[in-house]
Amino acid sequence: GLARSSYNTMDRYSQGLDEAEKYLKKAISIDPAYSNSYIQMTEIKNIQGKYDEAITWADKGIACQPPQMECYPHKAVALSNLHLHDQALACIDKYLSYKGKDVSFDALEIRASVLENAGRYSAAITAYETCYQLKKQDTYLLRQVTCYDLLNKPLEAVKVLDKLIATNPSDDTALVKRAKFYIKAG
Repeated sequence: GLARSSYNTMDRYSQGLDEAEKYLKKAISIDPAYSNSYIQMTEIKNIQGKYDEAITWADKGIACQPPQMECYPHKAVALSNLHLHDQALACIDKYLSYKGKDVSFDALEIRASVLENAGRYSAAITAYETCYQLKKQDTYLLRQVTCYDLLNKPLEAVKVLDKLIATNPSDDTALVKRAKFYIKAG
């Protein structure tokens, strides 16, 4: 049934990653200075949950001349998953500083997530607000709600949910959450 189909899909996906890894390692052995291969290896290791290996590959890309700066966001993800949040923030901030105005949206999203994972909820809220301004996706509002909840600020969470409900009045989940926050606020 569906579970088996899903398993087969994941198995094929995993085999695809293994095959990609094999070819990337071969490409690196042929041309160790081709730094894009290191980005892709870092991504694969993050997907596989092999965060120590992701960091190793990111560091190899960063060590290239010129350094492959695109490895920094992926390294930040790995560090955050290993609960090394200060290092993850330093990593993503170095990347953002390097990119200046040409920063990718993904890097901003990674920074917001790292801040949240680090328990820096106020800063994460600000970062998620920026993400929402750039891409009007409900996810960024819901992340703000989670952060406000963790800060024990239910009425602030309600304000964010009001924005969500204004754009989607039939969002039952948001309506229920809002009611729960009103109850929590007293």
